[in-house]
Amino acid sequence: MSAAVAALLVAGISAVLWEAHLAQVERVRAERRFNDVRKLANSLIFEVHDGVANLPGSTPVRKLIMQRSAEYLDSLSKDAAGDAGLQVELANAYIRLAQVQGSTNAANLGDLAGAEQTYAKAQTLLGSVLAKEPLRDDANGLFARSSRALASLYLGTHRPEKAAEAANKALAINQGLASRHPGNDIYVEALANALYTLADIQSGTGNLEAANNRAKALELYEQLLARHPDDPDKQRNLALAEKTTGAHLAINGSVQEALSHYQRALELDDRRTKASPQNAQAQLDVSFDLSQIGDYYDRRGDLNAALEYYQQALEVRERLAAADPSNMQLRERIVFMRGNIGNTLRRLGRFKDAGEEFQGAIDSGRTLAEDRSNDFSIGVAYMGRGSVKNDMASREASLKAKVLREQACADYAQASGYFRKMLSGGRSINSDWKRAVDELENDIKRCPGSISAQK
Repeated sequence: MSAAVAALLVAGISAVLWEAHLAQVERVRAERRFNDVRKLANSLIFEVHDGVANLPGSTPVRKLIMQRSAEYLDSLSKDAAGDAGLQVELANAYIRLAQVQGSTNAANLGDLAGAEQTYAKAQTLLGSVLAKEPLRDDANGLFARSSRALASLYLGTHRPEKAAEAANKALAINQGLASRHPGNDIYVEALANALYTLADIQSGTGNLEAANNRAKALELYEQLLARHPDDPDKQRNLALAEKTTGAHLAINGSVQEALSHYQRALELDDRRTKASPQNAQAQLDVSFDLSQIGDYYDRRGDLNAALEYYQQALEVRERLAAADPSNMQLRERIVFMRGNIGNTLRRLGRFKDAGEEFQGAIDSGRTLAEDRSNDFSIGVAYMGRGSVKNDMASREASLKAKVLREQACADYAQASGYFRKMLSGGRSINSDWKRAVDELENDIKRCPGSISAQK
């Protein structure tokens, strides 16, 4: 072989080796960039976001964090096929993102449609993993968690059948996990959560198993808190279960028995606020407790005591909303509470004050997104304002009374529109809501050209 040929061969081999080296360098760089993005996405969702989530006024910042996180996750998921560990990791991040977009029981960004799509992305990834490893615990646990969250979302958007299907799926998975890992508190808590969600859905559809499932969940939450008495999540879970148990006892006639559950919930939530004074979610939870205790006194006929508790609840919510004006959940709950206060003031004969509260509820309600489940509260506010005008009409001369009654009928028509929107979505209603709809029907019958709230 000539020297020239040998030189060419050496040069060729060197070029090939150099190309291979460059390709390896690029692969390493690409893998490093991928892992950097992966790390950044997880840091944004689980560290940066959660670090500011409970701070008053954090909603705009949380929205920006979640927008960037979604972009990173969508980019990563394109390269996740075949990597089960990465798919599970991404699904977990998608679930956390969806909770922030549109959770039904925590501060959220009010994007229910976006949350539903994000849960679907998580379940697609998890379904791919479970198709190959059907007993994989982490994938099953996340699939159950996303199913339970979807069940609550479906219930809140008037889809009770889909809600029941998703809740039963979550329960079946969690029962399997708890059976395979007896005594593991992670799976015990997941099972309690699934029972709690299913009970809520069953209550709305009249399923008699609701009380049984709620009692099972309450017992499990008690056991978990006994083992972890200072855990704020365990405290909140039990408090939520106590609230729901009390509400359903009251609705079914056991008003006195309900009070002890409301008081237990308040004690647990107050403990959380004292341990973490800046925790906005804990403060909002306290407002729910105050509201329910107000309901207790309302049912007992002590309207002044009820008004005091309702006003305390509203004060907490308005303080939180002032610090966090983009928080959709807070705005919805203010509408609801102002309606409660308006009705109580009206029954006390304080018509001017009642009218102002109903007007405040209507003004707040008009600014809410159309896809939120707030129709009933806004309808009640219009109905209440109409009833105040009717009450005032009975105390005025005929001409002014006629104008007030016409205004009342216009408000009843508005209320009817909101109630019809709620009922047309297939939403099951409890006895209190049914009583409000029936009362509106009677009011409308006295108006010329009346239209049914239930059509």
